[in-house]
Amino acid sequence: MTAQSPWFVDLRPEWERGQTRRFFELRKEMNNRGVDEQVLSLTLRGVVRNDPDDPEGLVPSDYNSYQILEAQDLVFKLIDLENRRTSRVGFVPERGIMSPAYIRLVPRPGVVPRYGYWYFYSLWARNIFNELGGGVRATLGPGDLLAIPISLPPVEEQRRIADFLDDQVARIEQVLSDHRSQLFGLDEELLSEWNTRALELDSKFRTTTLRRALSSIVDGPFGSSLTSNHYTESGTRVIRLGNIGRNEFLDVDKAFISNTYADTLSQHAVIPGDLLVAGLGDAAHPLGRATVAPADLGPAIVKADCYRVRLRPLVDASFAAWYLSSPPAAGTISILARGSTRARLNTDVVRDAPIVIPPLETQAKVVRSWSNVVERHEAVRATLMNARSLLEERKRAVITAAVTGELDVTSARPIGVGKWVPNVGASVDNATAGRAQAPSIGGIG
Repeated sequence: MTAQSPWFVDLRPEWERGQTRRFFELRKEMNNRGVDEQVLSLTLRGVVRNDPDDPEGLVPSDYNSYQILEAQDLVFKLIDLENRRTSRVGFVPERGIMSPAYIRLVPRPGVVPRYGYWYFYSLWARNIFNELGGGVRATLGPGDLLAIPISLPPVEEQRRIADFLDDQVARIEQVLSDHRSQLFGLDEELLSEWNTRALELDSKFRTTTLRRALSSIVDGPFGSSLTSNHYTESGTRVIRLGNIGRNEFLDVDKAFISNTYADTLSQHAVIPGDLLVAGLGDAAHPLGRATVAPADLGPAIVKADCYRVRLRPLVDASFAAWYLSSPPAAGTISILARGSTRARLNTDVVRDAPIVIPPLETQAKVVRSWSNVVERHEAVRATLMNARSLLEERKRAVITAAVTGELDVTSARPIGVGKWVPNVGASVDNATAGRAQAPSIGGIG
């Protein structure tokens, strides 16, 4: 790797350029005497303390095998690079010990550690590490990291860039945190509304069990024994737990099973309008426990841990899916399954699942009304998710522009707490000024 790498941006020729080894030193000091006990971990939240009694991730048998890092070191996790949703670089805030699989870089004199962090963060944000480790290589070693080109401003300018990015990114992260809270609140409000509506039906109609409404029920015939040998490019679609949870029935990745299993396929066939029940549910998050086979599904069967329920005419499948997935019903199902956080169902539990059976006209009205609630909920969620995507993109753009010199912050100055004015219009102010305001969904439907 050289400064001619296609991703390397060189917009300020007066800045010093060279490979990483010129500006950073590779070190590895082992905790072989067990002197240090403060465990640190590199996460998407940065480098954080990791409680040995309640750790995040894998736990070693002996922390003496860990390495020691000092405050203001840079740490890199450059393994399993096919995974683009994990952290790759961190700024170490305090002395501690970390996994020996991490790479430690110590800034040489003349390098502001926080500037170095933001430079390498920009590479992570642009997926440069993943691209360098692509193909047959899923890992970048210390030599690969030291060969990465870097562009280094004068020390004072490094400080200005680091201060500017510390401020701007913190403000973006605050807005993103607000969005996360709003999204959580939306989901909680939806569940609360769902709970209320189901309980109202319980108070008006006698609760019975699903066995009164079903005409037949079968579980999936294939468990771990289902292998690629059973699949063919044409045949019968297999419905899995994930399909029921997300209502994504048209995923064709290994989705068809050979017609040589004619007897099995006939016995377990699913037709449009059948009720599909996930046999392994999360009692804390009941969304997606049951759904209805869509009209365009085509030939299909359910896999193990799923159930195909064919109902009698007195119950609409869409209403049954709505009620069985509601918090009151899901809680009862969890108790029947004797599950704590993961409830595993069998055919008896499905048959004994609670349900109310109002007139078909009332069932249809409930389904229509709830569809309107969900549609509005999803519209608000989509607005928030779009705002988050724009903010994430702005964050990446501001960081990259600052560390490549495209954004000149030498004359930037703070104007009050948390406010900066760079000499070009690339502040995050414009990104946060129009932050999404999520309307309430309460009282609708």
